[in-house]
Amino acid sequence: MTAQETADLAGRILTWTCFDPGFDLAPERLDVLRLALRTVAGDLPAAGIVGEPRLVVRERLFPLAARVVLADGRRLDGEGSPHPCNG
Repeated sequence: MTAQETADLAGRILTWTCFDPGFDLAPERLDVLRLALRTVAGDLPAAGIVGEPRLVVRERLFPLAARVVLADGRRLDGEGSPHPCNG
């Protein structure tokens, strides 16, 4: 088996088992979320949403999740959204 075949097989296994490295092993993922929130936050006043939203990481759950909490306390966490590893 070549190195490329081994890497491809490893990738398929990780996908099949729903491996998620978490923010501790892949902190760049959290950085991407923070940047996205800053970008979206600029559009919130146009929707009548005031105040600075914040990102809350929920690493103790599977799948790993982050939620946005608006200044008024409302949560935007995507609960109820399908996840490929939740069957």
